[in-house]
Amino acid sequence: IVQNEIPFASVMINDSNVSSTGELIYGLSRELSWPFDTTSGSFIMTTILGDTQGLTNAQARASTYRVMAELIDLGVDRPDIEELRKAYSKMPPEIYRYKGKLLERTEFASEGRIATVSIPQEEITKYSALYNPKILVLGDMLQVTDVTVLLIFKTYNDGKVTCAVRCNPGYLIANKIAERFGGGGHPFAAGFKITNGRPFNEVKSECISFATELLDNLEKEHSDETAQHQHA
Repeated sequence: IVQNEIPFASVMINDSNVSSTGELIYGLSRELSWPFDTTSGSFIMTTILGDTQGLTNAQARASTYRVMAELIDLGVDRPDIEELRKAYSKMPPEIYRYKGKLLERTEFASEGRIATVSIPQEEITKYSALYNPKILVLGDMLQVTDVTVLLIFKTYNDGKVTCAVRCNPGYLIANKIAERFGGGGHPFAAGFKITNGRPFNEVKSECISFATELLDNLEKEHSDETAQHQHA
């Protein structure tokens, strides 16, 4: 399903063999001989690092590493991008203390496999200009023992609900969860938005239930595969 189509676009490309939009654009630039400099290359590398979580997830294929090497050959400074990321990630004391509050109210469901936290409009308004609240805790939540999926909800005064979904390797169901609620993304990272006024508690409950169902199915598949190998 194609959403948010660009009115003036005449060509749409969906390539499942690339790690990110940046890698796709880089490939097109090489094929079509588009002008390319280190500034363009820095943007491309940044998108690749973002979507592959720093080249740590399965989105990064051998071809992705080759693109990274070519970008470095073009003069893109990988260490400089990392330092810029660290600088951008620095937080003022107010945000540091707020992060602690978010961590403290994180909830765990489905025998500890699912971590959730909710961010209300008041906090979105107060802190978003300083730091994206979900980014504060996203990495930490995935580092909790037994957690395979995280759900970060934002609730707005007009009834809108958004949800960011992230998964650890081996439990790649983020896109399936998001698609259930009309959203999308890829298996590691996805999201959805509810704007029909549906109560937040209902959305949260269904989301956890559906994620639990998907995780149970995955574990059953893994168990069946193990049994087949043992009997082989």
